[in-house]
Amino acid sequence: MTTLLRRTVAGLAACAVPLAILLSAQPASAASCKITPSSTTLYQRSKNVTFNVPSAQYWTLSIADINLSVYKVDGKADRIATFSPSRFANADAGSYAVKVQRQNGTAIDSCSASFHLKRGTDLAISVKTVSSSRKVTGTLKRVNFGAGATKWQKLSGQKVRVQYLNGKGSWVTARTVKTSKKGAFSATVKLGKHRWRATYAGTGTTGARTSSSVTR
Repeated sequence: MTTLLRRTVAGLAACAVPLAILLSAQPASAASCKITPSSTTLYQRSKNVTFNVPSAQYWTLSIADINLSVYKVDGKADRIATFSPSRFANADAGSYAVKVQRQNGTAIDSCSASFHLKRGTDLAISVKTVSSSRKVTGTLKRVNFGAGATKWQKLSGQKVRVQYLNGKGSWVTARTVKTSKKGAFSATVKLGKHRWRATYAGTGTTGARTSSSVTR
């Protein structure tokens, strides 16, 4: 298992793993390729991520900006990387370039991909009956990275969809609202008893989230 280290000003040593496939042939020019997963969302706890390159029998994968190297080579494998939120700063969430070397039989080539590191979110709602309408309120929060950091922060200025379950079993968006400076949102919908939820689509640095549902 590879422990992932974030690069600091002082510099952190990358884990010692193979960075090339052990064949004498020269790699071809780089092309685009797919890796799985292409993103991971971190919350408050460390998370083990198992990487793969579906188009290759053997491969090495490197994300230099976060000092990550994992691989599957002949007879050896270290595909699992441990991501710890305490190792990152909030600004580290985003997209990273990935360099891959692939081997299929005797053929070797290099390719590139991207990997997204996202901060996890939490979305909670409550529903109240107001005359013949329903008032749906809630709060959107985003996790903080970094050792000793406050666990959560309120997420402002984000679009949240308030939805209800219709008679055909489909979720319908009743209102789209923006969160306040304190991460709160509110929507009053002129409908009777339904099952309600809220959804947040996320961004390139922030994970998507769907609240639990409430029937009222």
